[in-house]
Amino acid sequence: RSLLRSMTSEGELVSPDQLLGRLEQIQEQLNAWAGLSIKKAALCTRVDGYGRYETFPSYRFVAGRAQQMIVYTELDHFMQREGTGPDGQTRYEIELSQRLELYHVADDLNTWNEPADSVLDVSRNRVRDYYLTNLVKLPANLGVGRYRLKIVMRDLIGEKVAETIIPIEIVAQ
Repeated sequence: RSLLRSMTSEGELVSPDQLLGRLEQIQEQLNAWAGLSIKKAALCTRVDGYGRYETFPSYRFVAGRAQQMIVYTELDHFMQREGTGPDGQTRYEIELSQRLELYHVADDLNTWNEPADSVLDVSRNRVRDYYLTNLVKLPANLGVGRYRLKIVMRDLIGEKVAETIIPIEIVAQ
């Protein structure tokens, strides 16, 4: 109903810009209701920006070697806090944290952790697409077997949590 009411003003259709502004407000309300979600997660050799990354050919790594990788995570439905910058202009803040946990599938044993790392980004414009990268090194002492890399994201503004799992395999040489 709110959307339909916002499409008219005094019996006339509103301008496309006015309607777009109202749709953006509705989108923000829907994001808050839906909560944070992880749209894409990948283990990468290179990341050049949002949606521009190169993944490993497979997530199968050789035992006895430390494995450096970039954990790439795209997010949706994150909240933004509106504030004012030092110049008096509007700013939008995104505040998130990411924790990584590696579990051995056979016994569900947590074998490695990357503690939560927080990020605060400030922009002059409302942010529509957001991604995080995290350069990590899996230890050389991981045994042969299947693992689950659990990515735990927290939206510190919206107070929501999202998780996803990336399967990894450690193989003998």
